[in-house]
Amino acid sequence: MPVRKYVLTEKKIQERLAAGWGQLDAEEYHPFLRITDISSKGRVHLIANHRLGRQLHFLSDLEWYNYLVRLREKNAIDFREQVALSRDVTRAIAAELGVEHPRDNQSDAHTMVMTTDLVVTYMGPRGPYHVAYFVKYKNDLENNRVKEKLAIERRYWEEQGIELVEFTEADISEKLKRSLLWLSTHETLRFHSEPFPNYFKNLGDSIVAGLPNAPADMPFTKYMQELDRLGGLKLGEHLLVARHLLAKSVLSTDFEVDSVWFAPTGSFNVNTNEFEIE
Repeated sequence: MPVRKYVLTEKKIQERLAAGWGQLDAEEYHPFLRITDISSKGRVHLIANHRLGRQLHFLSDLEWYNYLVRLREKNAIDFREQVALSRDVTRAIAAELGVEHPRDNQSDAHTMVMTTDLVVTYMGPRGPYHVAYFVKYKNDLENNRVKEKLAIERRYWEEQGIELVEFTEADISEKLKRSLLWLSTHETLRFHSEPFPNYFKNLGDSIVAGLPNAPADMPFTKYMQELDRLGGLKLGEHLLVARHLLAKSVLSTDFEVDSVWFAPTGSFNVNTNEFEIE
């Protein structure tokens, strides 16, 4: 479990709140906690989301995996991590529930600012709505103190009409994890150079046009290599773009397989012929 690297004094807390850090409705979002606030015990992740134009701070592997799952949900339009909860509200809720409010004994702040791991904004038929995610390993959920904090957090979001969903390691299989990690570095191709304008778009068009007629039992990676050979390209060019198209849901397949890159080409679908390379 990650632990605090730096003590958040009351002065630091007030500075962050005044600057709007962790505020769900902030126009330019900054998480209330950053990876530099957390010690090296456990892994943290600083992940670029080029559509949002910022980097996201995840304080554990499990938080990152939850984000990767949400990223593939078609109606997810925004992601806000380490969202700050109003201390006045959480203190009142803690008193109502008869539990102790979280505090840091090393800080001069009377009570800590509670945070929610991730809030995702979805676009629904009636407009945007939020879902909050409480991310913890199953063993941690057996801890009474964690249960008390969860109860405060759940009540907080209920009062705002927002659902709080628990996410544990049981909610993502090892197969899905491997598949999502394989795609996670291909959300954008902007850091890959093109030999000429629209090069990646042309490769994408080739993939989208050819995939429905490809040998159904040929491994996906091998088919991409065949497209490279037919085009006189170095091996890996079509696969690079194909991973991007999968990450953007232009292509889809069952990710609950041992090695999605070796899955038969017939198991992949083309969802749209209209797409942009990001």
